Amino acid sequence: MTLREIRNEAFPRKIEILLNEHPEKFCAKESVHCSQTEMERYLVFGGLPGICFQRTSALRQSRFRDHINTILSRDLRLIVQTTLDTVTLRNLLVTLAKKQGEPIQWSNLCRSTRISRKTLPAILSAFEALFLIRWVSSHKTTKPVTYYFEDQGLASYLTGYQPGSLQPGDLTRFIYANFRAFFYYDLNYPAQVFEYRTRGGACVPLVFQTEKTTLGILPIIEKEATRSAILSANSFLDSDAFGKNKRLAIAHTGDETKVLAKNLISLPWQKLI
Repeated sequence: MTLREIRNEAFPRKIEILLNEHPEKFCAKESVHCSQTEMERYLVFGGLPGICFQRTSALRQSRFRDHINTILSRDLRLIVQTTLDTVTLRNLLVTLAKKQGEPIQWSNLCRSTRISRKTLPAILSAFEALFLIRWVSSHKTTKPVTYYFEDQGLASYLTGYQPGSLQPGDLTRFIYANFRAFFYYDLNYPAQVFEYRTRGGACVPLVFQTEKTTLGILPIIEKEATRSAILSANSFLDSDAFGKNKRLAIAHTGDETKVLAKNLISLPWQKLI
């Protein structure tokens, strides 16, 4: 699903087509325009003006480094008063980049970064104000439970990401970045972003809720929907969270599209982008 197609159809019209039509019929009409190589390229380059179009790796890395240093040494201190040095703040950013999309464990984060529990929330709020991260709330509470970086190129720079070995978090952050950009910046289709997680281990990391319906996206790196993914999907669909009008797409790395239920589909991740 391209952003142009979403713009021309009421969301989630494309998902409704996927759920209600025979997979072979849909596949006959659809072509995949995005490859894993292109996804990895996006994760490396990001979208920051003045950086994302730099083709030379060394120059791009230098621009990322300068951008971070400017934020941590100057901009951050205009928002929050702190005695933390740039090295400590950068270490915090690196730790956050490695853990994005995961539930925040405050005690572990404080211990690994050597920042006090009292100071840490203020720094993270400043990071949000500087458009470094964006909070994501749970279906159970309005309090933020996890976060994603606003620019995945910056996150990749901080973690030393290298293309070629796809990790579960890479697919999730790629899909998040594309959907988030559309819903947050297109006023015609406003949506809130949540995650669904239970104590039993069920997890749908990306939930986009509009006024009329809710779409859950469960990215996996396997070639088809796994048993654990289907269990998480059913937990989400059977729960009272987000109302009754919801559907879910399991986005995998294979080639086959399968309708698993009237509101559940398994499909290649490229179909969503």
